[in-house]
Amino acid sequence: FNALMKKKEKITMVLSDAYYQS
Repeated sequence: FNALMKKKEKITMVLSDAYYQS
């Protein structure tokens, strides 16, 4: 469960970063 949360958190960071870059 913890690993899943970490993965989801990383994906969210990547998506938000890509969103702000564009």
